[in-house]
Amino acid sequence: MTQNRIGDIDANNQVIVGAVGCLMGETTARGKARTSS
Repeated sequence: MTQNRIGDIDANNQVIVGAVGCLMGETTARGKARTSS
């Protein structure tokens, strides 16, 4: 039971981290593009 719950939490964390990473990457890329241009 605990192992399954931990696995679900890990999967959710990976999804959240991935989504946040994508958002951060997009915002930083846009910011760099704005500053460079």
